[in-house]
Amino acid sequence: MHLTKATESEILTIVEQLYAGILDQAAFGPALGRVAGLLGESHGALLRRDRNHGPAPQNIAAFSNDLPHFHNWLRDYAAHYHQFDPTIAFAESSTKNYIYLSSRMLTKSEQARSTYLQEFCLPNGFSHWMSLRIGDGPVQYRLAIQQTRGEREISDDLLGALKLVMPHLNQALKLRDQNAELRQFATVNLGSLDLVKQPVWIIDPSGRIHFANRACDEDWVHNLMRVDQQRLRPREIAFQGNYMLLLSAACGLIPSAGLMPLSDTFNHRYALHVLPLPPHMVTAESTESPFALVKLQGGPLPTTGIHQILTLLFGFTTAENRISQALMEDLTPEEMAERFSVKVSTVRMQIKSMLGKSYCRRQAELVRLIASFL
Repeated sequence: MHLTKATESEILTIVEQLYAGILDQAAFGPALGRVAGLLGESHGALLRRDRNHGPAPQNIAAFSNDLPHFHNWLRDYAAHYHQFDPTIAFAESSTKNYIYLSSRMLTKSEQARSTYLQEFCLPNGFSHWMSLRIGDGPVQYRLAIQQTRGEREISDDLLGALKLVMPHLNQALKLRDQNAELRQFATVNLGSLDLVKQPVWIIDPSGRIHFANRACDEDWVHNLMRVDQQRLRPREIAFQGNYMLLLSAACGLIPSAGLMPLSDTFNHRYALHVLPLPPHMVTAESTESPFALVKLQGGPLPTTGIHQILTLLFGFTTAENRISQALMEDLTPEEMAERFSVKVSTVRMQIKSMLGKSYCRRQAELVRLIASFL
């Protein structure tokens, strides 16, 4: 195997990016793209398949110089054409880190009879494909690289370069799985939640705390909530049943938000909000665990910071924050449209967007949620 200095340098860069991608999803996709680029290719995806959950693969990261077209290709692959992919059956019987090249593995007659090639790949401009199996056990990863028509066959030297990268790719994927929880929050500046003057926790379905802002340490909070073995619970047993129901709903297949009243020993009234982790705080990876955001309404927040907080927690835009203020004034959509010089349909669309971001089902729930920050 003969590698040029440029290829050796590129291998080092790829390895560095792969390990950077353990916590940074934005770095991982480009690193995989460079792996394909090492072979002279420009289209591919990292696919994850759990044999305990059916044959359809999950797309973890995709790379292409025509990403919209390639995403459509991946969607059709996952929905239907994966069942014709000979790579899957081959990967089941092969060893880890085995490379499958369709141009070498399929005879001319097999290529002519292949539904996957003739009905799916060729009409989309792909003449051959390469698949690299990564990992053992029920969960397997495959790096699938598509070759476009006219591209020359991958040489043995380039395959040798790929084999130098493979152990690092395997290790990076293991570390990504082990650190999925940290990566879930790596895209969010959690320290900024300290801007919220009321207690905010991020917890998993069991109630285990993964983040708590500074306000959670205040004395009055401990009169209402307690932590047992790192799991958050209302201090009073009478409130714990409703709390667990809200937590299950927030982390369910169809997430929903909920609110429950709390009171301390002095009979002071508080409100506990349990919400699915807002969409802008969630990574795109479907393999991540669900989380809930729990907020305890205590003392009043300064009105001047309400828009900043709504943007932080729910990703509200400037226009949506303007609508939130109008909702608190009990304005109708028609009155909002007149005030802001926009169409009524625009106001309704903005309210619909806010409902989706906050997981509220009705406008009245949204108003109560906004009011809880005042």
